[in-house]
Amino acid sequence: MKQNRTKLIMVAAMASCIALAAVLAGCQSQGNTSSNGTSSGATSSSASSEAALSDEQSSSSAAQPVTGGWEVATNAVASQITSDQQASFAKAAEGYVGVSLQPVALLGTQVVAGTNSVYLCQGATATQNPEPGWYVVVVHEDLDGNSSITSVEQIDLADVKTADRFEAGLAGGWQLFPNESDAVVLPEDALGAWAQAADAHEGDLLTPIAVLGTQVVAGTNYLVLASSTDGAGATTLHLAMLYADLEGNGEITDDALFDLLAYV
Repeated sequence: MKQNRTKLIMVAAMASCIALAAVLAGCQSQGNTSSNGTSSGATSSSASSEAALSDEQSSSSAAQPVTGGWEVATNAVASQITSDQQASFAKAAEGYVGVSLQPVALLGTQVVAGTNSVYLCQGATATQNPEPGWYVVVVHEDLDGNSSITSVEQIDLADVKTADRFEAGLAGGWQLFPNESDAVVLPEDALGAWAQAADAHEGDLLTPIAVLGTQVVAGTNYLVLASSTDGAGATTLHLAMLYADLEGNGEITDDALFDLLAYV
């Protein structure tokens, strides 16, 4: 009897130990689950923060100006292209895609195996939201009269290429043409300012070809492509900055040689 009683006590003790072990195992499992849940929450929070930062950076990037505050001038364009030049350009542009191009001025020609002609063109990208811009376009016409566009370079208004000097004999054989048309290429609100500024300008006598861009300051800056011809008949292209104040007074604040060779 005493032995049976001792056995029962031992069995009961072993059962208690097994039950305690089961309880401890359950507690540990809950702890791990809680820990994993916290880690998952932290990961989700981190991902949300990164997504928000990415959206903020994307928005900031989209808001950055692309031309240093310059706006492409699209409402002050008067073409100096003759009907023959227009027909020749249209023939060369057949099948050209990517940018719709409208020639504004013939800047020069170059005799090769045929003739290269370089045009200043206003254009717009062939996209859902067309973006206007200015382009230097080279058209090649061979000896058989076939023509095609061989080069299209956009003018970045924030970084227009200028040169220290331009000599016809050292300029790749290009002969430049001045603006001799009667076309009015300046907007009406800049005509008086240009006339006043040109009279007071101490540099070359400038004839505007086109207003490339405008910039609103305390008044308006006009980025003007112009031509000048010296006493020997040599023509140079200039990039002039016209400042017109709020009262209509004008001043040419910068005058540099336009580097045509950087675009052809």
